[in-house]
Amino acid sequence: MLQSGVEERLRETHLWDGFLYPAYDSFCFANVPHTVASLLGAETGRTLPDEVLVPFAACRLSALRE
Repeated sequence: MLQSGVEERLRETHLWDGFLYPAYDSFCFANVPHTVASLLGAETGRTLPDEVLVPFAACRLSALRE
């Protein structure tokens, strides 16, 4: 699911002198492994923002019920 507005927010906060810098503290590919680990119950570092997982919340709940 596409999160409209994320690109605009990142450009507002991470664009300097014409360069778009990584959002290490939030939307960064480096945070994906830590997010997966946290879903499995291990805390290993910075995770993606909670809003990234909202579209998948229903899937996780239905999988737990089965």
